[in-house]
Amino acid sequence: MTNRNKVCELFTKNFKSNLFPVLTNNKIDDFFWDIKKRNYSTELLGFLPDKKQSIVNIYNFIYDLAPVFDEIIVFAFDALSFEYYLSSIEKDAQNHNLSASVLSSVFPSTSTTSWVSIHTGTTPSEHGVYGTAFYLKEFDKSYNWIFNALADKEKFISLWKQEQPLVLNLSKKKTLFQRLQKLDFSNFYLDSHGEENPFPLLGIMQGAKHIPYLKSDFNDLKRKPDKLLSYFTCQTSKLLKKKGKKLIWNYIDVDDYIHENGYEKLSKYNLWKTLFQYWSANKSSKRVFVMISDHGQTKQVYSGINILKTSILNNDLIYNSAGAGRTMFFYPKNGKYKSVKKWLEKIVSDSGFVLDKKDLFKYKLLDKNAVAQERIGDLITLATKPNFPSAGAKYLSEHGSLHSEEIYVPFVIQVG
Repeated sequence: MTNRNKVCELFTKNFKSNLFPVLTNNKIDDFFWDIKKRNYSTELLGFLPDKKQSIVNIYNFIYDLAPVFDEIIVFAFDALSFEYYLSSIEKDAQNHNLSASVLSSVFPSTSTTSWVSIHTGTTPSEHGVYGTAFYLKEFDKSYNWIFNALADKEKFISLWKQEQPLVLNLSKKKTLFQRLQKLDFSNFYLDSHGEENPFPLLGIMQGAKHIPYLKSDFNDLKRKPDKLLSYFTCQTSKLLKKKGKKLIWNYIDVDDYIHENGYEKLSKYNLWKTLFQYWSANKSSKRVFVMISDHGQTKQVYSGINILKTSILNNDLIYNSAGAGRTMFFYPKNGKYKSVKKWLEKIVSDSGFVLDKKDLFKYKLLDKNAVAQERIGDLITLATKPNFPSAGAKYLSEHGSLHSEEIYVPFVIQVG
């Protein structure tokens, strides 16, 4: 059996789909239509996460590649939608005879929930990371992962040097890196999340050598995606010279760039032609290249209201609002549920839904036995339109809810 056939077999096993080989024959648009059709929720006016074609299954798929290949190189881009793949990446992928598929993100469709799911093979209901911010019972405060800080209304208490252990991932599953160590793989995690502060969810890197980006021009580099990609290909080339089996995980954070500039501007950098040329120039029979993403983004129109900032002034809330962009959690004080719900309905208006926590289980966005349910607010706002009041005026696009651009992401692979 050829390596290509083995990979197709592994894809079928892990993603419960036999369509991977077909997708190499320009059938990807048809498959995308099918996956959207079976997951559309008329009640929520959005797309429910697909459990068969889920990013959660990347965990087992990459592990299953290890007996076939000595070197697994992952280019993990933050915030690429599948629609963007079709408009701006697919042509370059086909030119290099690459295989591709569409995967579903998790809910909420944001980096924290998604990367923990990918690295542990568990859903948010299992690992308990429900957004970029959420209530932590052990601290009796809401946690904000961007600043790695506890939030007490407008005050932030940094946790970079905390004394009390911070446990965000509750799944207790071994990371992908820890599993590959058992197969004699050396694992490398190249990070571009922050110059001084690495990705706060450090637990997902257990079992890998963490290589943070520490150059002084980091912020400038993130405004130039072509330079950012060049950094990762150069570092990958250096690591490929090392002997032995290895997984090289490149975490390429273009999320902020897309937030502020949209997908159109990203396309001008010719990233995908550069990336796939690099793959072709470095292919080998015992090496496999994979490109994945965690969630996408959809266009946003600033409504004039920032629900995050507005909620700080609402004394009926006991903790800061939390959640993820276009899916927000709210924590009313005792006896204030109705007044907070009325307040939210006025702010959100026709741009989304105001839901109760139990609705997340009713609509199967989360499992009924989800861990640490106290982390989720009693009230949830879910965006359906671009004018949802989730962020400031500088953001051209946002994510976290159920729009197809938020939920569906590309999966691309080259078998040498």
